Amino acid sequence: MRRREMLAVCGAAALGCRTRKNVPFRQLKVASHMTLSASSLHLADELGYFQQEGLRIEHVPANSSSEAMVAAAGGQLDVQFTVLNTAFLNAVLRGAQIRIVAGREIARPSCMDMGAICALRRRFPNGLEDLAVLKGKRVASGPSLGFLYFVLDEHLSRAGLSVKDVTTVALGWPENYTALLSGSIDAMVLSDPMPGYRGSEPLVFSRSFGELRPNFQYSFIFFGKTMLE
Repeated sequence: MRRREMLAVCGAAALGCRTRKNVPFRQLKVASHMTLSASSLHLADELGYFQQEGLRIEHVPANSSSEAMVAAAGGQLDVQFTVLNTAFLNAVLRGAQIRIVAGREIARPSCMDMGAICALRRRFPNGLEDLAVLKGKRVASGPSLGFLYFVLDEHLSRAGLSVKDVTTVALGWPENYTALLSGSIDAMVLSDPMPGYRGSEPLVFSRSFGELRPNFQYSFIFFGKTMLE
């Protein structure tokens, strides 16, 4: 029953309000990244759509998708909003109770900077139109074999390079910006749009991932063990 309720609520923001059934509230732990793309989840909660379905949401920051995936498979987390990763594949191969239940985000050319490579203009005064300039540089791309690592490889392949031609750095999302601005990394792959920075100092951007792979499905809703029993 909880699976049907959760899936129904994910689209409830477009359906308007209705009276909630007189049933006890169910508590759900939902993990998502603290990014712009997760704002609809929080907005739906604040507008009361989950409560109308008898659900109370405990928001759990997903600083590590892999750790959250393990928690979902072990029953400590109910729902996760994230990209496909190796932790999910490993969990499925081990027979863990965790499943993709809905698609969430698609990379479109109009998605602005999602999946773009970002760098300081003073380091790359000619911009990032030709990514061959990244050869030998330090680039933050998340964990090895993760989604952003795949995005970086897609970008570099268009310039005749691969991830072996750069030094990849695995940092948490909040630390990426600090490292970029301090100069400890040369560039980073963006997992969320940065609309306020487009075309302004001190940053420069490559093409977005949506321009490289239009309509690529990259983000999903995952149900953990507690939602599948």
